[in-house]
Amino acid sequence: MNLVYTADDGSFYFHHTIDENPMQKDFQLHYEKTYEIYLFIKGRGEYNIEGSRYPLASNSILIMSPSEIHNLVISEQEPYERMVLKIDKKFTVPFISHGIDCFRAFKFRKLGQGNNIDAGKVKESGIFDLFKKLALHCSEGGAENELVAKCIIFQMLYIINNLTAFDRLPSNPPSNNKMAEILEFINAHISEPLSLNIISDKFFITKYHLCNIFKKATGFSINKYITYKRVMLADRLILEGQLPTQACFASGFNDYSNFYRAYKSITGKTPSETAKNKE
Repeated sequence: MNLVYTADDGSFYFHHTIDENPMQKDFQLHYEKTYEIYLFIKGRGEYNIEGSRYPLASNSILIMSPSEIHNLVISEQEPYERMVLKIDKKFTVPFISHGIDCFRAFKFRKLGQGNNIDAGKVKESGIFDLFKKLALHCSEGGAENELVAKCIIFQMLYIINNLTAFDRLPSNPPSNNKMAEILEFINAHISEPLSLNIISDKFFITKYHLCNIFKKATGFSINKYITYKRVMLADRLILEGQLPTQACFASGFNDYSNFYRAYKSITGKTPSETAKNKE
């Protein structure tokens, strides 16, 4: 049974999905515009988040922010089941006063670190039971059930924030420190000229070695990573009101036609469509 639910106000999206015959081609490198809480139930594989590899363990959770690129490597040999909750940045429960930051656990981490909550913590903290309750209220639908669902989501966020504040989610940094430094450098300079020569000179390594360690750590090329990050930045700038041409150059692209192709390939929309449809 597959369950898909989108809140009437667009504040959250939830799905409980079972793929009896999962296909790797269906799980490509991507990013979300929302905060994501991913509960893995069964199957076999690993998640790569910003160069950190997280082997999937039954009933464990991964949290991902809108700034984190990630991709799933899934076994095609067994069924794959998960529950996924995506929460808009503007999510609020009606009776929660302004000023409460529900997303501290997502914001105050280094990219690709501290994404995992192990199954023991998920069970002990009550998040697993909250996921089941959320699925129930989403399946029933209606205004009252949606309000209850929002309260459940707020409970989830509260628990996750407390886990990160007091128990400290285990970090899972890239396998070598040089790689972590490279990722940090790229993200800090994504709107500036970035080339293999610039990055390899910065870290005193050859371009060949740079490409090799990057592909080994992330599963994709350094140029692909830079392109995704620039599209991600341009996407945000357009949604904030910049014209597509402004967003193109502000995000590090030096040619609009290259930007247009990359943006459409990654987002499935043209820059002008995003600009036209933004709220």
